[in-house]
Amino acid sequence: MTVPQTAADVSNQLVRLMRLIGSVKAQSAARTPGGVEWSTYNVLFHLVNDGPQRSKALADRMHSDPSTVSRQAAALVELGLVDRQPDPDDRRAAVLAASAAGHELFATMRAHRDQMFDAVLADWSPADVDTLTRLLGRFNADFETHIVDVLHMVQLDAAAAHRSPTLQETT
Repeated sequence: MTVPQTAADVSNQLVRLMRLIGSVKAQSAARTPGGVEWSTYNVLFHLVNDGPQRSKALADRMHSDPSTVSRQAAALVELGLVDRQPDPDDRRAAVLAASAAGHELFATMRAHRDQMFDAVLADWSPADVDTLTRLLGRFNADFETHIVDVLHMVQLDAAAAHRSPTLQETT
């Protein structure tokens, strides 16, 4: 008989996965094609997958601070991977769009990522890969649905940690 998994068990496995992926990112950062940092790659990912958009809309989509996205987009513009184009709805504003070089780099990085996961999943059955894909898709959709609540909890945790006396202060 198997024991039902708890949210804490899921959380522990996700933290473990994030650490593993973080380790891969850290060790491969110097070899990232095109000089793109992993955090900046996320901007390129959204522009390739979601199409051209204003910086504010991109920040909202990424659940990120607009100034951070603006800085990351500027780095991609400087590398020639993103273009600033006039917004067709408001010529005074600009939209960000992946350039041809950006699309090419994205395809290269995606192929490398796919190869990595092909190696990890090589011994899995197609049914298990399908189940994992389906459940991760569901988890991600639910996470996005609850992102505002999650971010609020994180902020409350950070505020509580800030107010809490340290061990040294209590001894």
